[in-house]
Amino acid sequence: LDGAAPTGDALCVSNSKDLLCNACGVGHYLAATGEDAGKCKSCEDVDVKSVLLAVIAFIIGAAIFVRVCVDAVRAAAKYPRVYAKLRRLVDWYRPRGARRDVDHFR
Repeated sequence: LDGAAPTGDALCVSNSKDLLCNACGVGHYLAATGEDAGKCKSCEDVDVKSVLLAVIAFIIGAAIFVRVCVDAVRAAAKYPRVYAKLRRLVDWYRPRGARRDVDHFR
């Protein structure tokens, strides 16, 4: 032994750093679930399934958003009196200094 004890990030396992070794180094991420939970994994280890799942979730979310918007427009066209009441309600809640010539519903 040379008498020098490791300190700081040298005490952490590979690819982790910071206080209590809870941060991952550049090019690594902290696995949240699975058998590697709590360990730093290389970003190159991200599998195709994870990326595909994220893309599918985004597409489904976007489709739901578009559907809700289309339904709102159809409801406004079908029930113009209700739409007019909602506009008055929104105008009532609008901040006092807000521009009234801007139509937020079109």
